[in-house]
Amino acid sequence: INSLRWVLFGGEVFGLKYLKELMAKWTDVMFSNVYGPAEVNQCTYYNFNSLFKDTSQLPIGKVWDKTSYKILDSDDNEVAKGDMGVLVIKTITMMKGYWGKEELTKQSCYFEKSNADKESRYYRTGDVVFENANGDLVFVGRNDRQVKLRGFRIELDEIESVLLKHPSVREASVIIVELTENKKSIYAAILLLSEAQVLPKELISFCKTNLPGYAVPERVEIFVELPRTSSGKIDRNVLKKNIINKIG
Repeated sequence: INSLRWVLFGGEVFGLKYLKELMAKWTDVMFSNVYGPAEVNQCTYYNFNSLFKDTSQLPIGKVWDKTSYKILDSDDNEVAKGDMGVLVIKTITMMKGYWGKEELTKQSCYFEKSNADKESRYYRTGDVVFENANGDLVFVGRNDRQVKLRGFRIELDEIESVLLKHPSVREASVIIVELTENKKSIYAAILLLSEAQVLPKELISFCKTNLPGYAVPERVEIFVELPRTSSGKIDRNVLKKNIINKIG
């Protein structure tokens, strides 16, 4: 461990409490969050240091050299500074397209015409971000994980992020369960840390303290295991089917 100097992480959101634990143990090590979809390769970075204390979301940072970005609303207009929107990225390492899938390539790109009537192509990441006061990009969640419930737009990934801050929670998966045509509910499936003991109602109270009322899960259930994809990620589709079969 004496030779360890730099830890880079990416691919998935790093739980804040685990990052803080590592930083407390490895005080002489630099930590960096790197971000980038496969279609553009790594394109942003954020270097943590000993001054880092706490934040509600870990920044993905600033874009690399020869990289540009925009944050767009649902109508492809740039949002105001600080507002959330979908990130589009242009890099020198960006893919030319999906092999044999011209229509998918067009749908996956944002095209911007310049004054010289030239066209710039950006990749639509599908990731919802905002730019904070320091000019760093902050990842909020996936565009396809944004839902509308009772007139409110809700980021399911944000609810998961809040649950992961609870000291007893190891993993959290938040989904929308539709038991009837007019009844949709926010459902949270939880894995606890080893030997941790906490009741579902306590986790709901924790959410009420850290989320607006409309985003608080209606039901929280603690599991001993969750369904997984072949890559080890939580399989939300299977989880949803299991939940509907269980409580439907």
